[in-house]
Amino acid sequence: KKLLEHEVGKMCRDVSLFAEHKYDFDRAINRVGYKRMDCMDYHICKGYLTAFAYLNEAAKGNLRNPENTLDTQLGLQVRCGYHLYSDIKPACILGVSGTVEALGAYEWEVMNKYGIDVYTRMPSVYGHSNFHFLDQAGEKQLVVESTNDAYFREITDAAKKVVNDGRAVIVLFDDNPTLQAYASSAYYAKLVNKAILDETMSHEEKDYIVKKAATSGQVTLTTAIFGRGTDFQCYDEEVLKKGGVHIIQTFLSESKMEEIQIQGRTARQGAEGTYSMVLCEEHLKKMTKDITAESARRLTKTELYNRLDKSRQLYHEQACTFVEESLKSNEEFHKLTHKCFDALLSGNRELAFESGQSLWCK
Repeated sequence: KKLLEHEVGKMCRDVSLFAEHKYDFDRAINRVGYKRMDCMDYHICKGYLTAFAYLNEAAKGNLRNPENTLDTQLGLQVRCGYHLYSDIKPACILGVSGTVEALGAYEWEVMNKYGIDVYTRMPSVYGHSNFHFLDQAGEKQLVVESTNDAYFREITDAAKKVVNDGRAVIVLFDDNPTLQAYASSAYYAKLVNKAILDETMSHEEKDYIVKKAATSGQVTLTTAIFGRGTDFQCYDEEVLKKGGVHIIQTFLSESKMEEIQIQGRTARQGAEGTYSMVLCEEHLKKMTKDITAESARRLTKTELYNRLDKSRQLYHEQACTFVEESLKSNEEFHKLTHKCFDALLSGNRELAFESGQSLWCK
């Protein structure tokens, strides 16, 4: 009875949070998935939030064989235990990063904690970067708009200006709902040679759009997930001669590392490339309430970017504090899990049940 009451309580909590729950549904594989690093993972389960996501897709008529799918995906989700990945102690850790210089104090502290204290820095084989952001001529490298309509209009005008110069432009939105909102607006129709690149496409479809993205006059609209690792190679001589591929980022990344990754979609392998940001005042409120479209116009490009970056750093520090607090609060569960599993392995059923009951009702 206690276990059932606990699970029903978790359901009530998750259903109250579902309106803010972000997920992706892939019709081809009939699965709910979540963004993890630079890809969509369709094997992640976020408790009853995932169950409600399947019910939501069923209500929309999107599930194939809905009865069998719901029978598989719905049910009590009793946790068998909690493991802290932070407690893993490997003998050796190796890694490669192109954004190590963007790491904050917290990340360095964590890496040092795990014994990562030797670094080798290697310069690019292509020499000096030809990437340009705030050093470009003009006033449109960093824009903050006050309304959603003005935001969409500025994105459109910026993209059209680039393609009218014979170049290619890739527009990156924070997530698929924002991209779809833009695609449903009247401004989307004003773009001529355009293509949408999203996670639900087949590998062949994605490959075709990625290869076409860096050709003269092409506008490619996609999401942040394709800003990490996707190689938009440019072989179009006209584009290269006129300044290379232009990237428009339409949101402020929560992580400086993600922003650097997105900037790296252009000026690749020594080629020319440019980048700009078009932001919406409403979207910035998550990280700062001090920067508005009006206040942004009174600042130089560098001053505005520095303020945005400072706000992002403070927001990131709060997130890091939350991570540490979560680790501390879950240490008890981690220890209980080990106690329960050790009891099971030793055949002590009474202790295993006692420890397990404490886990189930946490």
